[in-house]
Formats: sequence, C-alpha cells, structure tokens
Amino acid sequence: MRPGALAAIPARACSVIEYESNGLRFQTLTKSGVTIMFAVLPSHLHEYTSIQVAVSNGSEGPYVIRPEDFTYMRDGSVPVRAARRGR
Repeated sequence: MRPGALAAIPARACSVIEYESNGLRFQTLTKSGVTIMFAVLPSHLHEYTSIQVAVSNGSEGPYVIRPEDFTYMRDGSVPVRAARRGR
C-alpha cells in the first residue's frame, strides 16, 4: 500500500512499517523516538480525502507537531499541505 505518504518525517531517514488494524491499513514512521502513524479513511467528503494521524512522543525532549507540518503526496502529483485548524 502506498496511496500517499506523510512527509513530517522524511521516509529516507527511517523505516516504514505497514500493518492493518480494524480494517484500516496504517503506515508507521519512527525517528528519534517520535512515532507517526497514519491511515487513509475509506469515506470521502466531496473532493477531500480524510487521513487519521496519531503521534507518539517517546523521545526525551518535547516536540510540537501541528497539522500544517504534514504534506500529503500521491504518486506522481503535486504535494498538498495539510490545512490549519479553523477557529
């Protein structure tokens, strides 16, 4: 599975682990103790695709990770930056 990739952590710097849980296919990246897990959700809203992301900080230091730190890249297309949270 590789419908897209998150670029918060460069994939070349770590190994991608893929697994399935509750019918969703996840990709997991870990670097310096920070793990990011994501899955593309099956439902679509208009022309949007939803992605479930979880971040686990097992490092010794604090990291601030915001939605706009993520980029979605579909094979052969232009990267799309995640939207900021509305208020």
